[in-house]
Amino acid sequence: KKIIAILCFVLLVSPIAAWAAVFSGSETYALGANQTLSENLYVAGSNINIAGKADADVMAAGGTIIISGNIGQDLALAGGNITTMGAIGQDARIVGGTIIINNNVGGDLMIFGGQITIEQSATVFGETAIFGGQILVNGNLNKNLYIWGGDVQINGKIAQNVKIKASNGLKLGPSAQIDGNLEYWAPKTAEISSGAKIIGKTTFNQYQPRSAKNFGRAEGLAWFMSLIISLVSALLIYYIFRKQIQDLILRASVSFWKETLRGFVLAIVMPVTIIILFVTIIGALLGILGMLIYILFAIFAYILAPMLLGTILFRLILKKPEFEISWLSVVVGVLVMRIIGFVPIFGWLFVLVFFLAVFGSLFYYLWRQFEAGKA
Repeated sequence: KKIIAILCFVLLVSPIAAWAAVFSGSETYALGANQTLSENLYVAGSNINIAGKADADVMAAGGTIIISGNIGQDLALAGGNITTMGAIGQDARIVGGTIIINNNVGGDLMIFGGQITIEQSATVFGETAIFGGQILVNGNLNKNLYIWGGDVQINGKIAQNVKIKASNGLKLGPSAQIDGNLEYWAPKTAEISSGAKIIGKTTFNQYQPRSAKNFGRAEGLAWFMSLIISLVSALLIYYIFRKQIQDLILRASVSFWKETLRGFVLAIVMPVTIIILFVTIIGALLGILGMLIYILFAIFAYILAPMLLGTILFRLILKKPEFEISWLSVVVGVLVMRIIGFVPIFGWLFVLVFFLAVFGSLFYYLWRQFEAGKA
């Protein structure tokens, strides 16, 4: 127990202690245009507006996120509507519903979203990988481009090779220029404008994506069984660890955005700490144990996330002054989250936010137990 407690202490403290940082978990966060931050910024809230200059890393999770100031180092965002108008010094990793990139990215760019646009004013100096529904690339990409999407349109300049999987089709506009090879997978050949230029080799691979009509009995039975497993797992954990679960879920309900921020930060920086531990032989043993604990906590967070949703829904529907958790709220939470999870992009983001809130609350609870054990 002592070894596990010490390891958890290291995993909790070292990612945050390694860098000076500014944290914010309120409904709204704003960094003024005349403000400058030299520390890392970690923020979560409904509306986030960063108009000032951030010299270090920025990690943000929320509903609407606008980045109009310059970011000195890495940028990691998760939200509903995301717009970046400031320059990003190094890598950018973005998950959202609607995403617009208006300025330069100094390193690699990775995007997962619904509607994604890289504007003409943007230049990406590193590799670019995009996963989404409707994807429009008007900007300049200085290295390779990888796309997995539905409707894909290219109007910009790509300096190296391009690989695209477009389930609905690919279009190359009159301003499109690919200096390397183009390889793509689509139901039919791409619509290529007369002004488009492809310097290298073009390879077309035809494939037919599965339609909803092909969703057979086996898949339906598998989904139903997974729903039953989720319900049974959630109810078992609730009844076996009722007191601990109530403390954890109520904490996440009352401090939702604060715990979401905590989970967001930990989910990103903890793997870095585990990798660092692998450098030495003794550290490698701790790294393996830390990785197992990290995976275990992720599994628990996935199972408990519907409980948090059900608790919040019951308070909103029944208009109670306080949060309460019961077996019925657990069942409702599992069912509602399963249904919402079917919605492309938005549903996945919705589930992710609740997962992060529980993930953060789990580690906060563990930290409290560690502190109580020292007393």
